[in-house]
Amino acid sequence: MQFHKKNFLIFVAITILSACKKDNKANQVKSSPADVYLAGYIRAANSNSVASYWKNDTLHELADSSNNSSAWAIVVNSNDVYVLGNRYNPNGGGFTYWKNGVPTDVNSGTFSISGRSMAVQNGNVYVAGVGLNNPAAYWLNGTEMPLNTSGYHGAFASAIAVNGNDVYVVGYAITNAGVIAILWKNSIPTVLANTTNSFATDIIISENDIYVAGTISGSAAYWKNGVAKILSQNSGVISSAYGIAVNGTDVYLTGYTTIPGSNPIPTLWKNGATEYLTNQIAAQVSIDPSSYGECVNIVGNDLYISGHFYDQGNYYWKDGSLLQVGSPSRVESTVGMAVVQH
Repeated sequence: MQFHKKNFLIFVAITILSACKKDNKANQVKSSPADVYLAGYIRAANSNSVASYWKNDTLHELADSSNNSSAWAIVVNSNDVYVLGNRYNPNGGGFTYWKNGVPTDVNSGTFSISGRSMAVQNGNVYVAGVGLNNPAAYWLNGTEMPLNTSGYHGAFASAIAVNGNDVYVVGYAITNAGVIAILWKNSIPTVLANTTNSFATDIIISENDIYVAGTISGSAAYWKNGVAKILSQNSGVISSAYGIAVNGTDVYLTGYTTIPGSNPIPTLWKNGATEYLTNQIAAQVSIDPSSYGECVNIVGNDLYISGHFYDQGNYYWKDGSLLQVGSPSRVESTVGMAVVQH
């Protein structure tokens, strides 16, 4: 398999997706106060990372600093807080999810497995990721449910959504020609893009319509019920969409754009129109070469976007204003976001 150099950042960044939790209601019109939850880590005095989440500006540590740990996805369901990440496990490689701070370790002994995205329905916890021997999989309450990857050299599941009795997983599969975007419904795959170097990174179901965020040949894109819309195809410009939200007929995506001669720029797309978020960051944050918009949420009339800035602090945008949570004097970073209306 051969990858173009320009797609390397896309391939690497997909390994941490999806971290977003959205409300699937399509029409949200009432604006009211909301709680913002962010999942990530803090850097301890011994330089180890400590899995953590923030509710508004209040820090909740999920592990101690004796070993590295991290968190990258968060879901709030019926007043319960679920966080997905990993921590040191002497029983082998795997992942951890916490419910209200209580950890559940999912491991496979000596084999490495990885959970990357989470959904919760009726008290059941669904996690999508990579199972034994690197096929895409999801787990239901810790039990691995393999996805059909027959005919592919490997596959990766990056996001999961549950609608009634149906389980939807998106990601990519590896073919002789390259990487192609895949949607699995109840473990049965559908190819979203036959074009190589294409990825699916996030999914939301709104009024029975299925929206998937991703990338097609180096350009940010999304699919609605399997029909693709590419967001930017300018010469020399590379982009990718990592998070998606829907409000009525409006479709919002966030990710990054790389213009020739620039570092990746955190980006918002609304109905295909591009808004760069760089100027809102520059005054407070020195942009890391791999920073990007991660999650987009709509609550009431308010638009929330989380960003990924590695060790540069915890920031998110609310209606275009950049806000910081946590301690400016401590090294910390967040990836996942959930927003819950009061």
